[in-house]
Order: sequence, then C-alpha cells, then structure tokens
Amino acid sequence: MTTFFVKANNRQGSVTGKLYDAFLESYKTSHPNDSVIELDLYNSQINCLLNIFPKKSPIPT
Repeated sequence: MTTFFVKANNRQGSVTGKLYDAFLESYKTSHPNDSVIELDLYNSQINCLLNIFPKKSPIPT
C-alpha cells in the first residue's frame, strides 16, 4: 500500500510538527511494507500556493 502524507506546517518545534513526526515514525514502524510519499507544502514549488503565500511570508490568521 502507498500512503500520501502532506506536511502543512513550517513551524519548527511546534506541537503539530512533533505530532506529524511521531505519527509518521509510528506508521512506518507498524507498516514496514508500505511506501510513504511525503509532500512538504513549505518546501515544494507549487505555483498556485506560491501566488497566494509567497515563501517566507507569514500565513494570515
């Protein structure tokens, strides 16, 4: 099975980032035969997102 996992948080050390890392590590350990495709939205060149949120600009809240 292939799992597609999207990382949509760029804050280092955040609770969400820690949960992401813990979940992904646990998933890979408990599903060793699965392949995991990770997409980090903040380190990918996705033109439609770059037009809305240019790199290094804060996300509006």
